[in-house]
Amino acid sequence: MDYDIAQFEEKLIELSDLERLGFGICLLERALPMFYAFQAETNHAGMGEVMASLAACWKTMEDGRWGEPAFLTSNECEKVMPDSEDYDSFYTSAALDAVDICCSLLDFIHAKDIRSIVAATQVQLDTLDLATQRLLDEDGVGDDHRLVQGPTSLLSLELNRMQDDLFFLAASSAQSEPLASQLRRRVLELNYRQIELIRRAE
Repeated sequence: MDYDIAQFEEKLIELSDLERLGFGICLLERALPMFYAFQAETNHAGMGEVMASLAACWKTMEDGRWGEPAFLTSNECEKVMPDSEDYDSFYTSAALDAVDICCSLLDFIHAKDIRSIVAATQVQLDTLDLATQRLLDEDGVGDDHRLVQGPTSLLSLELNRMQDDLFFLAASSAQSEPLASQLRRRVLELNYRQIELIRRAE
């Protein structure tokens, strides 16, 4: 399925820095479950770093204080990125990309560079595009895995979510409730922490 990253960049330009971070948090909330699935299969380390990255993002959303978190830098987070040559898990690539998104968001908190959010968006789309292609490949792992929504709909579903997130964030300033509260409720109500890729039942 084709997508144009420029369309997201154009809409992100129209948002405030806090709203851009909110968009990044939505991406990360949907990316991390596959890192957790990878960890469960491989016992790879890094849970503390990715959760600290997410916590740093939410803290910035809540108190509006920008700057690199004292307890974690993007360079430190990058060290827990799995090496694809060391693992044969179906989730390896998605786990690597989840850490990449963590690093991009930490960079954004530090420098407020919109390119970090655009990079995170590209990584998320590339992850799901690759997963879709692998699942549709008769010679790949398609017989051992399935998608909750079906292989052709995963990327489409994420594109729709991204568009909806951008619309939601653009409209958030009209609400009296703090953005962090609005976003927290959205993440929970839309179940962004549900894993999309699961193993076929034995």
